[in-house]
Amino acid sequence: MEDLTTKVTEEDLNHGLNDKFGVVYSRDGKRLLKCEKRGIVNYEIKKGTEIICDSAFDSYPTLETIIFPDTVVAIGKDAFTNCDSLQQVKLSQNLVTIGNCAFCWCASLKEMILPNSVVEIGECTFKLCESMKQLVISNSVKQIGGETFADCYSLHEIVIPNSVKRLEPHAFYSCENLQQITIPNSVTYIGSDAFGNCDLQQIVFEGIVKHIDNDAFEGNHIKRIIIPNGTTKHFQKNLPPNLCKKFIILKENSMTNSNDESE
Repeated sequence: MEDLTTKVTEEDLNHGLNDKFGVVYSRDGKRLLKCEKRGIVNYEIKKGTEIICDSAFDSYPTLETIIFPDTVVAIGKDAFTNCDSLQQVKLSQNLVTIGNCAFCWCASLKEMILPNSVVEIGECTFKLCESMKQLVISNSVKQIGGETFADCYSLHEIVIPNSVKRLEPHAFYSCENLQQITIPNSVTYIGSDAFGNCDLQQIVFEGIVKHIDNDAFEGNHIKRIIIPNGTTKHFQKNLPPNLCKKFIILKENSMTNSNDESE
């Protein structure tokens, strides 16, 4: 079976084919191996490419726009990390996995729309994307990895789809402009500092979360936590006492203070 790994060896590069921009592809054209020349501003990846390999455009200073063909299914780790000028990314509609730190520290990237084909987002994938304001997560993602969106200081709104089961530690750590979040009923785990040091003022839980680390919401200014009717005792066991004072019970079309609920 053909090897379509994201890892690149010296032998791969020695046997690769360069396009006119100095971007190296595997001889069969299915893997983008490395960009070896500087100066590219806008680049459209060749049709037929399936894999963007690890560190392909790592710390590429001039790249502003990258367009993926719909043949791409995987982006390797550090593929576009520290691309300071990157502002626009058009992803493949058949993309399945995005590797660790793939777009980490892309300080000029303002929005990211993940297609519904994406299932896996690695750790630190969009960490320190300081200008990112809009983020759309595909409704097929099951897990948001550790520090995936940490230090996205401009992010003020995020919709977590109902497919997500786990929010790993520091997933949204220090998203300083994030003021409210809705946790869908699919989520079963929220890790340490997942929303630490944000500016959360409201949290909406649409269902029971089996495990919430004690410091998952540390360092926020939470004014109210909306929970479903009949779940007060569960959340009292899973959230710190100071947060339990913020409960508001959602009863169909109305909301009441948790002190009004009888269980």
